Amino acid sequence: MQITLKGKASQKEFQLLVEPKHLDMSLLDFLRAQGFPVASSCSGAEVCRKCIIQNEILSCAVSVSDFLKEYPDGIVVIDYL
Repeated sequence: MQITLKGKASQKEFQLLVEPKHLDMSLLDFLRAQGFPVASSCSGAEVCRKCIIQNEILSCAVSVSDFLKEYPDGIVVIDYL
């Protein structure tokens, strides 16, 4: 499985390999573990709303598995990246 991370600001794309051990992680934790600086000041408590992807989803509130079910193309878009 794979996730494609797209930065709107930079117009860059990154291909990220998703292994079975990643599926239960929040998308926020997965992206950070891959070295991407996803904004969040509440440490995943779903309060600050800084980790928004796709213009509406809190990356701390969705698992990698659930994201891939909802978005089978695996494309994650972050405005400020």
